[in-house]
Amino acid sequence: LNVGKYEPRLLELFKEKGVSCGAFLTAYNPQGSQQSDAANDLAHAKLAQDLTDLGLGMIEGSGSEEGTDWPSERSYFALGLSLEAASKIGTEADQDAIVWVGSNAVPQLILLR
Repeated sequence: LNVGKYEPRLLELFKEKGVSCGAFLTAYNPQGSQQSDAANDLAHAKLAQDLTDLGLGMIEGSGSEEGTDWPSERSYFALGLSLEAASKIGTEADQDAIVWVGSNAVPQLILLR
């Protein structure tokens, strides 16, 4: 998926799951500072529990930025998560940004700092 580019597969997923939005969230490498695998795994597990506690459906994945040496980060696509709630979770995970998708199926980069 690409930020700013319409993605029809997301629209199909939203229809299938009965939601109108979602967010790509990670808890890896807070504040853009590389952490150990153990620290990242622990943060990822906490994020999973937080999303589960909210009763959200989620799809596990990973994200990376083309053309950089930054390692891929495990993430979740949380189905039905509002922009406000997604921003709060991203801020609590000490992330610089999240990717949120509204009913138009266009992923948006949302800066948190």
